[in-house]
Amino acid sequence: MRMTRLRGPEGERGAVVVIVVLLLVAMFGMVALTVDVGGLLSTRRSLVRGVDSGALAAAQSCAGTTDVANAPSRATAFVQSNVPAASVTQYQAEGCGTESAGVVLVGAETEQDLPFAVVLGFPRSKTVTATARALWGPSTSANVLPIEFPVDEFGTLPCLVESEGPDCSYWYDPSNDHDVTNSSNYGFLNLDDNGITNDPNAACPAAGSSELRDWILETQLVSLNLNDLPTYICFTGGHRADTWFDALASRAGDDEPESFPINDPDLMVRTTGKEKAYVIGFFSGYIQEVLRGNDPRATGTPAQSGDCRVDHTFQAAAPPTSYDTWDLDQAPCLSGINADSITNLELRKGGTRFVRGIDYSYNSSTHVITWLRTQTVTDVRITFDWYQGGTAGACGFHSPDPNAVCVTLEYQGAIFNGGGPCTDCPDFGTRGVRLCDPLGEPPDSPCAAP
Repeated sequence: MRMTRLRGPEGERGAVVVIVVLLLVAMFGMVALTVDVGGLLSTRRSLVRGVDSGALAAAQSCAGTTDVANAPSRATAFVQSNVPAASVTQYQAEGCGTESAGVVLVGAETEQDLPFAVVLGFPRSKTVTATARALWGPSTSANVLPIEFPVDEFGTLPCLVESEGPDCSYWYDPSNDHDVTNSSNYGFLNLDDNGITNDPNAACPAAGSSELRDWILETQLVSLNLNDLPTYICFTGGHRADTWFDALASRAGDDEPESFPINDPDLMVRTTGKEKAYVIGFFSGYIQEVLRGNDPRATGTPAQSGDCRVDHTFQAAAPPTSYDTWDLDQAPCLSGINADSITNLELRKGGTRFVRGIDYSYNSSTHVITWLRTQTVTDVRITFDWYQGGTAGACGFHSPDPNAVCVTLEYQGAIFNGGGPCTDCPDFGTRGVRLCDPLGEPPDSPCAAP
């Protein structure tokens, strides 16, 4: 029988080399997949965060009025804060600084090195790109104080009629100034959960002064319903206590603006026990002063008028250098009165009526009579009518009322407050922003363009 010789280990050496090479190639592939692809995904995530934050930052600038010019640079800064080597390749903004609602697009790119993939014949680097859109518009939610601001008969807010900066004021008086049946409910709102409703017929619970104080010190979030259901907030009493007044006065002079619900008086509910504000938006402004309703600074001084009769002796004139004069403001009947105008001035002595321009002259600005006759005349009867125009208080002209409140504010342009935006809501200067949904927006949404 013929024996076959078995090979020794030396005969397998070539196969081992092939296996090792194949394993090394596989290992490099795994490293390339793990390191390079992982790096691409990480850079992509960072770049997405960058364009998201850049779009939101630009939208915030566009939503306001004081930082509009910096919108592009803010977008770049936020992109590069996430990916320092990234460059902004796209920036488009529709309505920035000119419209109450709009959209901004931010696109960026960066290069990602692929140190291991090149061994397998792939490119040494790859360009990573990302885009994001952000929408701004009138805010649909805000952390508010429990005080409503009503629009006028034209649907406008007095604080917004003038240009930015001037003061505006609101007078809250329990004497039914706000057309609610219960005179104790005249401007304060119940921000508890059961005080906010979509049902105009819901009963309105009362909130006490301590709750009002807490809501003033810690503002409450209110969101508008955008599903064709109105948002009502119940009016509440509790306005007579000093606790809430002191809390509200403490908000005056804050560096941050305060937000208030806007009420449409034409749509509010006036049914007794169910009085509700119809909230259509939010306004943000800086509280300057909170005054009681019996403070003259709040109520102003009403106009006054009357008539005077006074006797005065005029000394003989010695032309051309010496003339006797008398200031009508010194008349006893004008004591304490700073007359704005004097009319129907007449000078008589018995049956003699002295003629202006011949017997005397009169300066209507200074209220000074100059005697022109060269004879002294005693007990000249002077009669006239006077008028003193009123001086408006911080809240105009009102009868003093210790239970009333005067709030003065300053509007400094559209203010971003972080609430979600609405593209077709009334604009009262309080704006919100959000990112557009990359998975799709309604066809009529500004997010669908550009």
